[in-house]
Amino acid sequence: MLPLTGEDSEWNDISDLDGGTLQNNRVSSVFKEKETGRAYYIDAIVWRTQNGGFFTGSVDDVSSRQYIKSFPFTPKTFYVDVIGEEVKKDDWVFHIKDNEQLMPVFEYYDEKKWGATM
Repeated sequence: MLPLTGEDSEWNDISDLDGGTLQNNRVSSVFKEKETGRAYYIDAIVWRTQNGGFFTGSVDDVSSRQYIKSFPFTPKTFYVDVIGEEVKKDDWVFHIKDNEQLMPVFEYYDEKKWGATM
């Protein structure tokens, strides 16, 4: 795959869905905030559990979605280990096993702590 250029022609306006987002035509998991112009990749981090499962979302205030530093850009996914504890039946809380695993993520992406609500 050729890197994304970030040119205007690569984006679709999906603002009617949320009020201010563009989605990349070539890679549907890359978005751009209309207000700030900042682009992000929603699958920058995939969390890997001790049981061999995978998920995206936020763990310890670190989100799977990360800001793209610059264009041209080639999406890259990093797998980070988490430890889960079942706090009650079928309700799990996860924590990052080793924060050192985040170092290559934040070399490739602009670190952004999105919080659990993003």
